[in-house]
Amino acid sequence: MAGFSGNKMLLQLPATHDATTYVTVAALRNTSWNINKTSIDATTKDGNGWSEFVEGGGLKTVNFTADGVWTSNTVGLVDGPDADTTANDRMGHGTLQSAAFTSANHYNARIIMGDGGDASSLTGRFHVDSLTRTGELNGLDTFSVTMTSSGTVTWAAT
Repeated sequence: MAGFSGNKMLLQLPATHDATTYVTVAALRNTSWNINKTSIDATTKDGNGWSEFVEGGGLKTVNFTADGVWTSNTVGLVDGPDADTTANDRMGHGTLQSAAFTSANHYNARIIMGDGGDASSLTGRFHVDSLTRTGELNGLDTFSVTMTSSGTVTWAAT
């Protein structure tokens, strides 16, 4: 079985106010996501040394991290029906910066994984936990972003 190319894991943000159309965040280099699922410990002394957990209890979250090259290709958050996106369906980094600074800090996002018939996505509301921008003396202006889900995240084959 062939593997998947890492460049097919993408972060997308809404291009329209109603979040029916998404565009890819430009200039990403590395991306990763994980699903965290906590449990509720219900172990008592009656368990004969075995752990017991509440069935169906606990919390689930999706964390997403990415880094890339900061570009001048900036647009604001999609905040109205007439909001514009950049050329080639690529979203600029001003969007991420706005998301980190605004008080309304939960945004629709989609994480695309794979390509063709094996592609899938995670879609939901995400909070921008951190956005770091780094400029080296003899290097590129880069960024990293960490996002955590808020509410239900849906998985779908695309």
